[in-house]
Amino acid sequence: MEPIHDDLPCKADRDNLTIKQQISRKAKIVRKKLILAGCLLSDPLTPLLARLLLVLAIAYAVSPIDLIPDFIPVLGILDDLVLIPAILFLAWKLIPLELISEYNTKLIEDDRVLLNKWKSTGFVLVIGTWIIGLVIAYFFLVRHFV
Repeated sequence: MEPIHDDLPCKADRDNLTIKQQISRKAKIVRKKLILAGCLLSDPLTPLLARLLLVLAIAYAVSPIDLIPDFIPVLGILDDLVLIPAILFLAWKLIPLELISEYNTKLIEDDRVLLNKWKSTGFVLVIGTWIIGLVIAYFFLVRHFV
């Protein structure tokens, strides 16, 4: 079962899109999957390993720190386009389908409510990532230079 459905029902309609439109559609699907991931994080029925993968995917998506910097042509953006969907794919395999379906239905009905919830989760993850990074940098600097 696909957690987020395509808005174009027919393959012929999808084939007639330009590359820019296709990338835009895929980006919207990934965005909705990230919102769905933020909602699944708070559900107690979500397995622990799936939660960790969801946190990793959301943190990587909203964090300004990348494995490959975005200013490197093609590779900088390609790591975002490959890594985030791959992590989400692994998380979806660990989450019960009924739970994904429930939140997917809520997302289709009213994505504004879930988007607000996701924004606060994303904010906490970005701030947490920076705090952890600063603590690690502090201990590294103290250890090597003091």
